[in-house]
Amino acid sequence: MNQKPLVVYVESVVAAVLLVAFLPLLVLLALAIILDSGRPVLVRRRARAALGEPIDLLTFRTKARTGEQFTRVGWLLHVTCLEQLPCLWNVLAGQIRMSDAARSCSRR
Repeated sequence: MNQKPLVVYVESVVAAVLLVAFLPLLVLLALAIILDSGRPVLVRRRARAALGEPIDLLTFRTKARTGEQFTRVGWLLHVTCLEQLPCLWNVLAGQIRMSDAARSCSRR
């Protein structure tokens, strides 16, 4: 019996529950980014999935559009790893696993 589909199904359910639970926080963070530095709120970051295919990870924008400098809100999101919350959409879509999103935050 192959357990991978079961794991993907469970992670999708967990991601959906977490997205609903964190929805108020996601809205507040999006508003904070808009008030601090304008739009866009989300950015797509190119990454490789477990099998090597390229995917676009969703993250909150943390840096100014003109360079590599963090915005005020972006620095806080980066330090607390809250910039990774939109990656739950990628988990829900089955593009990445929960451990992949956590691993990208723990590499700092």
